[in-house]
Amino acid sequence: LQDCVNNGDISTNMAFLGGITGEITRAKINNCTNKGDITGKANVGGISGQILWETTTATQKGEIISCTNEGKIETKGYVNESAYWEGSSKNFNASNVGGIVGRVTNGNISLCKNKGSILAAGYECSGGIVGYTNNNTTITKCSNYANIEDSDAITTGGIVGYTNLCEIEECFNIGNISAKNT
Repeated sequence: LQDCVNNGDISTNMAFLGGITGEITRAKINNCTNKGDITGKANVGGISGQILWETTTATQKGEIISCTNEGKIETKGYVNESAYWEGSSKNFNASNVGGIVGRVTNGNISLCKNKGSILAAGYECSGGIVGYTNNNTTITKCSNYANIEDSDAITTGGIVGYTNLCEIEECFNIGNISAKNT
């Protein structure tokens, strides 16, 4: 996807919600902007709800490059398995919310900006760029200008809420962070 703009508000009680796409796998989103407010339950982001790829091969990573979120991002409450998809055998107990992406597994995010406030309510990880990330993810030259307010956080951060096996380089946050239980 390239040069896309979303101007509409999006709201759902389900998971995997973003201003440009709900989830990407082995794909690239380049130079896209979200201007709409996004409200959902889990893995919510201004550009994409989730980047997911379970291998560590660099050529198979999902990428978000030079994208901007200007819309307010909001999660409302705890998410359980049924909020993801009908008949799922997976057990989820947390929501993830980020200005650019809610959750990233094995992805690259670079040159992205979040200018939309984040209001999170639920047992979750929240971050100005990414809420939750792990497994060979790189976040480079990204910036968060917006405030983050999380009423029931697991972890909250100006760039990333939670990270494991991730590289973060040349990023900055100037937004205020208000979080309980962090």
